[in-house]
Amino acid sequence: QPSYTESTQSAGARLINPCIPSLSFRPRRTVSHRAMAPSASPSPGLAVTAPVHQARVRVLHPGQGLSPAGANPGPVVYWMLRDQRLADNWALLHAASLAAASAAPLAVAFSLFPKPFLLSARRRQLGFLLRGLRRLAADAATRRIPFFLLTGGPTEIPALVRRLGASALVADFSPLRPVREALDAVVGALCRDAASVTVHQVDAHNVVPVWAASGKLEYSAKTFRSKMNKVLDEYLVEFPELGEVVPWDREQPKDIDWDTLIDTVCRSGCVAINSLHM
Repeated sequence: QPSYTESTQSAGARLINPCIPSLSFRPRRTVSHRAMAPSASPSPGLAVTAPVHQARVRVLHPGQGLSPAGANPGPVVYWMLRDQRLADNWALLHAASLAAASAAPLAVAFSLFPKPFLLSARRRQLGFLLRGLRRLAADAATRRIPFFLLTGGPTEIPALVRRLGASALVADFSPLRPVREALDAVVGALCRDAASVTVHQVDAHNVVPVWAASGKLEYSAKTFRSKMNKVLDEYLVEFPELGEVVPWDREQPKDIDWDTLIDTVCRSGCVAINSLHM
């Protein structure tokens, strides 16, 4: 689903989409999130509102489930891939709801892809990405959410999950083949070495989740448009605010020399691990 852009026409405001050229604009409406089906079952005796529609979440590996509150549960790790933001992020909201359900701490991890993936981006794009991550890390610190930047690539995610003793890993969705292959490799490594860890994937990028929009390859905008119109109001809802999180008492993220990292990546198009940590 490409991003929507608004255009004012004689008939009024409409959403323009190259795949859905005549999809009418519908204003966003506020929906009680308590009325939504929960994305994860809360622990008994703990009132937790699940803010994410259950169809937006896919279970990639069930694991052993989350521990009940008060049982020293492992943290929930959100592996940030495509949706690099703390606000209006369904994947982060889902990870936070899982953490709140078991009174567990929450962490965010981002892994830089090594060559050849980064070579598809120009210096300007790489610099923009890293400067945005620097601001994101500062924002996460003000919210008491640790931000782990992994410069060795996605292969470091399973080791981080095991080292933190995490109970769940939440990843957002990307259709890019290198990202999908990296996610498959991480899930496979966790199934092999940490089978108790629950792994969820959340489509935080599209208004209607890709796997809920259609179950087949659409050849006509006419047939796809009708499917979208039937479910659009169900997903086009306001984002709730990210609530307070349990204080982090585990391994602390290493300080990153952002200036050196940005300079190194923008010059070479890859990550040099040495001399990046302060």
